[in-house]
Amino acid sequence: MLLLASVGLLDGMRATTHFASLRRLQDTFPRVKVLRSQRFIDNGKILTSGGGIAGIDVTLHLVQRLQGRELADRIAARLHYAWDGWLGETALLPTLSEIA
Repeated sequence: MLLLASVGLLDGMRATTHFASLRRLQDTFPRVKVLRSQRFIDNGKILTSGGGIAGIDVTLHLVQRLQGRELADRIAARLHYAWDGWLGETALLPTLSEIA
Protein backbone atom coordinates (compact mmCIF):
# COMPACT_ATOMS: atom_id res chain seq x y z
CA MET A 1 0.00 0.00 0.00
CA LEU A 2 2.86 2.34 0.75
CA LEU A 3 4.04 2.18 -2.87
CA LEU A 4 0.55 2.86 -4.22
CA ALA A 5 0.14 5.75 -1.79
CA SER A 6 3.57 7.18 -2.61
CA VAL A 7 2.58 7.71 -6.25
CA GLY A 8 -0.82 9.16 -5.34
CA LEU A 9 -2.98 6.23 -6.45
CA LEU A 10 -4.73 6.08 -3.08
CA ASP A 11 -5.36 9.83 -2.66
CA GLY A 12 -8.95 10.33 -1.51
CA MET A 13 -9.56 6.58 -1.37
CA ARG A 14 -10.24 4.22 1.49
CA ALA A 15 -7.41 1.76 2.14
CA THR A 16 -6.12 -0.73 4.63
CA THR A 17 -2.89 -2.64 5.08
CA HIS A 18 -1.13 -4.92 7.56
CA PHE A 19 -1.67 -3.68 11.10
CA ALA A 20 2.06 -3.06 11.56
CA SER A 21 1.98 -0.47 8.75
CA LEU A 22 -1.35 1.26 9.42
CA ARG A 23 0.08 4.16 11.42
CA ARG A 24 2.85 4.73 8.88
CA LEU A 25 0.33 4.75 6.03
CA GLN A 26 -1.90 7.20 7.88
CA ASP A 27 0.89 9.50 9.07
CA THR A 28 2.84 9.57 5.81
CA PHE A 29 -0.11 9.83 3.43
CA PRO A 30 -2.85 11.95 5.04
CA ARG A 31 -4.91 12.07 1.81
CA VAL A 32 -5.55 8.32 2.16
CA LYS A 33 -8.60 7.39 4.25
CA VAL A 34 -7.05 4.62 6.32
CA LEU A 35 -9.53 2.11 7.75
CA ARG A 36 -7.91 0.20 10.57
CA SER A 37 -10.21 -2.75 11.09
CA GLN A 38 -11.34 -3.79 7.61
CA ARG A 39 -10.11 -7.08 6.16
CA PHE A 40 -10.06 -5.53 2.70
CA ILE A 41 -11.29 -2.52 0.77
CA ASP A 42 -12.66 -2.56 -2.77
CA ASN A 43 -12.40 0.84 -4.45
CA GLY A 44 -13.30 -0.50 -7.87
CA LYS A 45 -9.97 -0.53 -9.71
CA ILE A 46 -7.79 -0.67 -6.60
CA LEU A 47 -8.24 -3.23 -3.85
CA THR A 48 -6.25 -3.22 -0.61
CA SER A 49 -6.06 -5.84 2.11
CA GLY A 50 -5.01 -6.05 5.73
CA GLY A 51 -2.27 -8.65 5.44
CA GLY A 52 -1.54 -12.22 4.42
CA ILE A 53 -4.76 -14.08 5.17
CA ALA A 54 -6.86 -11.04 4.27
CA GLY A 55 -5.13 -11.30 0.89
CA ILE A 56 -6.93 -14.59 0.36
CA ASP A 57 -10.22 -12.87 1.21
CA VAL A 58 -9.66 -10.02 -1.24
CA THR A 59 -8.58 -12.47 -3.94
CA LEU A 60 -11.74 -14.55 -3.50
CA HIS A 61 -13.77 -11.33 -3.49
CA LEU A 62 -12.19 -10.34 -6.81
CA VAL A 63 -12.88 -13.78 -8.31
CA GLN A 64 -16.47 -13.45 -7.13
CA ARG A 65 -16.77 -9.97 -8.65
CA LEU A 66 -15.28 -11.00 -12.00
CA GLN A 67 -16.40 -14.63 -12.38
CA GLY A 68 -19.20 -15.20 -9.88
CA ARG A 69 -19.82 -16.60 -6.44
CA GLU A 70 -19.86 -20.23 -7.56
CA LEU A 71 -16.26 -20.15 -8.79
CA ALA A 72 -15.09 -18.27 -5.70
CA ASP A 73 -16.77 -20.87 -3.48
CA ARG A 74 -15.16 -23.72 -5.44
CA ILE A 75 -11.72 -22.15 -5.08
CA ALA A 76 -12.26 -21.59 -1.35
CA ALA A 77 -13.36 -25.22 -0.94
CA ARG A 78 -10.31 -26.42 -2.87
CA LEU A 79 -8.13 -24.42 -0.47
CA HIS A 80 -10.08 -25.79 2.52
CA TYR A 81 -10.64 -22.14 3.39
CA ALA A 82 -13.68 -21.00 5.37
CA TRP A 83 -14.85 -17.97 3.43
CA ASP A 84 -18.09 -16.06 3.39
CA GLY A 85 -18.10 -13.87 0.30
CA TRP A 86 -21.06 -11.91 1.56
CA LEU A 87 -19.07 -10.54 4.49
CA GLY A 88 -16.75 -8.73 2.12
CA GLU A 89 -15.23 -5.59 3.44
CA THR A 90 -17.72 -5.42 6.30
CA ALA A 91 -15.87 -8.24 8.07
CA LEU A 92 -13.99 -6.46 10.82
CA LEU A 93 -10.58 -7.41 12.11
CA PRO A 94 -9.87 -7.29 15.83
CA THR A 95 -7.62 -4.45 16.91
CA LEU A 96 -4.13 -5.22 18.13
CA SER A 97 -5.17 -4.40 21.69
CA GLU A 98 -7.96 -7.01 21.43
CA ILE A 99 -5.45 -9.66 20.34
CA ALA A 100 -2.70 -8.91 22.87
